Amino acid sequence: QAIGNAKASSGGISDKVIFPRSFHKYLSLREKMTSQKLSRVKSRSLFPNKGYDVFYLLICVVLLIHSFSVLYHKIVQGAGTAVVDNLYNFAGGFVRRGLGGEIVFFLQDSLGIPIAVPIYLSSLVAYSFLVWISISYFRKKGYGINVLIMGFALGGVLVHGFDSYRRDFVELAFLAVTLLSFTRLTVAKWLVLGNLITMFGIALHEATFFFTVPVLILIANLRIRNIWKSLCAWLPSIIVFAVCCICKGSPDMVSPIIGRAMEYAPECFPGGEVAWLLKFIGFDTETVVKMHLNINFFDIGVLKGFPVPAFLITLVYFVYIPYCMVAMLIAFTPGGLRNGERNRLVRIVVFQFICLIPMFTVLSCDLARVSCYWIMSSLLVWLIIDRNDQIGLFRSGYDRLMDMVSTKLFSKWIPGRMSLTILMLIIGVTYVTRNVRSVLKSSIGYDLVTILEETFDSILTVI
Repeated sequence: QAIGNAKASSGGISDKVIFPRSFHKYLSLREKMTSQKLSRVKSRSLFPNKGYDVFYLLICVVLLIHSFSVLYHKIVQGAGTAVVDNLYNFAGGFVRRGLGGEIVFFLQDSLGIPIAVPIYLSSLVAYSFLVWISISYFRKKGYGINVLIMGFALGGVLVHGFDSYRRDFVELAFLAVTLLSFTRLTVAKWLVLGNLITMFGIALHEATFFFTVPVLILIANLRIRNIWKSLCAWLPSIIVFAVCCICKGSPDMVSPIIGRAMEYAPECFPGGEVAWLLKFIGFDTETVVKMHLNINFFDIGVLKGFPVPAFLITLVYFVYIPYCMVAMLIAFTPGGLRNGERNRLVRIVVFQFICLIPMFTVLSCDLARVSCYWIMSSLLVWLIIDRNDQIGLFRSGYDRLMDMVSTKLFSKWIPGRMSLTILMLIIGVTYVTRNVRSVLKSSIGYDLVTILEETFDSILTVI
């Protein structure tokens, strides 16, 4: 009405004369935001992307059934990577990751529960919790959930299986619980609960430290308003991590640890052979660092006679994974992501990557697992922590730099839904080896073809 009155009183002079350009920009922005809100309401329908969502759902159902059948056989056999990795114990003294073994040994002694049951059941419960939390927040905020099927997110188990991820989903579930309790408790109570949960997670697997403690320090600083006090508030978790680093294991610990493990899980030692994962506890630091650097960067694969250095594939993944995640969120969210949402996500993703650099380089070679830490921890922070709190999470200089990167990469052009779906089918996240063949074999499309071939062979055998 005010605009109309102004026009009339000015004798019909055009808007451009009376109102500055910034006002028209404001009207355009308001119209765009209204359109996005309407799109977000639409996205809460069951299949906002119609055929794409149905296609993704069918893939999930097929691969989940296959993953659960493999998991069932692992539980029945009582042997697998996850079981072996949980056989570390304190027979030779305190050692990193030994708490998990002590817990499952105690459950078998006191309740008669086979050690494979709590190991795989805890992983399954934690995974289900993460799926529920992620989908709930995605739908609440109107985001397209298609990105969750990717190998660097929750879709890794669809290709590599639950056994390959060991305790990883338990650790991520601990982070989710800590984040969820942030606004529900006073600062003091949250710090006590958060430290207890995080210390337990670090004692189970020291890698928990890298994707939890640094970002939790920044989150605590939102309330404490002093970075040094926030750092001291998480000192108990930092101390537990330091103890795990000091008590990393030694050659003289291997024999008592393996001896006790054989008593509880003889099925994991066929013919008396000791699994490589258990021998790993006796390796010295130099050997471990060189091994991981070699696999991550210095190995040479061959593609049709041409050498392909491992570092090329590793570096491509460092770009492909975050770019693909943000692009899928934009493409499959009706109305796309608002600039602020996208920028905050990019800030968190880059920060979590920086914190995980030791894992990506010298402390691990399990690319699929570390990528899951990276992306899922970033998504949990982005989804659960309030928008206004996210704005104050980092320094303004870092925010400006990340916002500039975000704008350059995503404001003008991103791949369409069809292109991203094809990438999802053919480009997987390799588990350990760095060569083109392993990238393709780790894809969802390759897994689907393998399942179809096995099913067809089984039908022919029955006939």
